[in-house]
Amino acid sequence: LNGVLQGSREWLGGDWIESGESCILGSNGNSRNRQWQNARLHVSDPWQVGAVQRRWQFLDQLFTPTSPIMPDSAPPAMAIVLAAGKGTRMESELPKVLVPVCGRPMVRYVTDALRAAGVKKTVVVVGYQADLVQSELADEPGVDFAEQTEQLGTGHAVMMCREQLAQHQGAVFVIAGDQCMVQVNSVRKLLEIFAAEQPACLLGTVDKDDPTGYGRILRDEEGRFSGIVEEKDATEAERAIREVNVSTYVFEASELLASLDQLTSENAQQEYYLTDCPALLLTAGKQVSAHKVLEPCEAMSINNVEELSVVESEMERMNSDGVQNG
Repeated sequence: LNGVLQGSREWLGGDWIESGESCILGSNGNSRNRQWQNARLHVSDPWQVGAVQRRWQFLDQLFTPTSPIMPDSAPPAMAIVLAAGKGTRMESELPKVLVPVCGRPMVRYVTDALRAAGVKKTVVVVGYQADLVQSELADEPGVDFAEQTEQLGTGHAVMMCREQLAQHQGAVFVIAGDQCMVQVNSVRKLLEIFAAEQPACLLGTVDKDDPTGYGRILRDEEGRFSGIVEEKDATEAERAIREVNVSTYVFEASELLASLDQLTSENAQQEYYLTDCPALLLTAGKQVSAHKVLEPCEAMSINNVEELSVVESEMERMNSDGVQNG
């Protein structure tokens, strides 16, 4: 493969390149000016071959043999931020996403992180006191709104974005508007992995010391994602799994639309769950993967005032330690 490659060893999924005579590297190992001659790929796990080949095919599409630099990014991603809920346990009349965390509305941390990670268009799903949320985000560049007049679940919220999804090709980052601990680097990593692997769906996951209440990530014997099991449905062995789903996804737009069309509300809550979409795509034979790239702080949820206090303390600690959202 002749040409210029961009992408760290991490981005290539842990596989490595053995170059020929010519190799120009930046000091950080992630230079835009990597030139490889007679490149060879080495894969330690046989099951990874197909995924790695797809990544190289993707790279090859981006390059011409004499291209001096790689394009800055894959086609621009869009994001969907779920912000329609009331937050009945927050002891506030505000929409949940407008409850302040360290003096700023929760949703501002989310939109800031998405924008810093390079997302150009964000659709915010509003519902409870929609006008307040829209007013708060009126000055945000690239933000559009979709209204969920009935709160019938996370899948139903994303259904409200069908028009925007139909006009988009490529990656769709889906996240809850109260995930104020989201990290810019995590968003970037997930979008980079998605661009490399080009799956129908990618889940960002994290190990949690106490996974109580979270859906557990199931994997097959070869380590590939095989599903999500909610705690109430999990066996004792499955409850011992520490890798959890924190509802951070990247979908391919057309695949997301197709899976939304198959969602049903045949469950105890009679709601449409976005968590059902990865399983529907797997059943349809589509590629669904899960990567453990999120930081522990991103598994911190806010469902009541006590959890709000814990998150504020952690955010203040990270700021005092000089840990930036990046």
